[in-house]
Amino acid sequence: MATQGTFYIDNPDFALAYAVYTDSTLTTPAPDGWYSFNGVVRRQVGGVLAAVDSCDTLSQECIFSVSTSVFRGVYNVTVGLGNDPSLYTGAVLIFFNPNNVANGIKSSYGGNSYNKLTSPVDGFHGSIAGPTTYTIIGNDAESTGASPEYCPNLSVNTSSRQYDRYFYKDNVGFVLEGALESLGITTSMVSLSSGVSPGSCLMVIPRKNVYYPSVTVSVLACCEISEWDIEVRCPVKLTGFDASDVGGTCASSTYPNTFYNAPVDGSSFGDPSLYDFIFLDEYGETKVPAGDYKLDLTPTKKLITVDANGVITSISNCP
Repeated sequence: MATQGTFYIDNPDFALAYAVYTDSTLTTPAPDGWYSFNGVVRRQVGGVLAAVDSCDTLSQECIFSVSTSVFRGVYNVTVGLGNDPSLYTGAVLIFFNPNNVANGIKSSYGGNSYNKLTSPVDGFHGSIAGPTTYTIIGNDAESTGASPEYCPNLSVNTSSRQYDRYFYKDNVGFVLEGALESLGITTSMVSLSSGVSPGSCLMVIPRKNVYYPSVTVSVLACCEISEWDIEVRCPVKLTGFDASDVGGTCASSTYPNTFYNAPVDGSSFGDPSLYDFIFLDEYGETKVPAGDYKLDLTPTKKLITVDANGVITSISNCP
């Protein structure tokens, strides 16, 4: 039988909190078990909260996708990732298309936060304000309206404002939670594209075991009215290929490494392209160090340049 009590969390959003504590100084973790707040249910194990679980709210099963037109607010969806380790471990691919107008995105899985993306149009986008902040993407020409009631001035730091909070419920859509979320936007969170929409951008979350059952994706609709699309795919093991050591050239002839690409087009596994994420493991956990590499994609050989964010910034065929 459920009981009520007074506890403390380290984030105003329980869906994004790291742990539950018994004291306001956040020094004593609460006992392991299930905790519920504002319809969000999470399990604490070893003093750490697992991902949001399903209850009366919203947990979807992969694959999940939604296209929506919404008002300014914070929109949350939790997606179940499956519990069979033989089927549901690997890289979780999340595609987010802001459709021109500025929108922010971040995700939470297993107590970790993720906010780095790559665009098929212009490559890497990521907030430099820390992994728990939103990365705001969109077309800069469409995202800076003269009236702050339409869209905030994203070229300067803005004071905290109140946003309505919504959660996604199966067969219903986004439902107003009732609580407000207060947050500000800083220029370090903003990564707009120059004069174009960034298209359907890719975020990668590694899932090496099935202990954490779901991922929570949060979208910040910055402007008065916006449209965006989200697709969350079931975990998939990335496809490997042979690669040279860093400093490779078309003359390189040895391939001691195995690399793995997370394709920004969503389909070209094992056939890396411009602006793909590229990793050292099939889970998409460890990015390839920056530098030049020759790839053996038999029968094709390619030369790539990887930036510090693990994104391919140039690619060409070797003769």
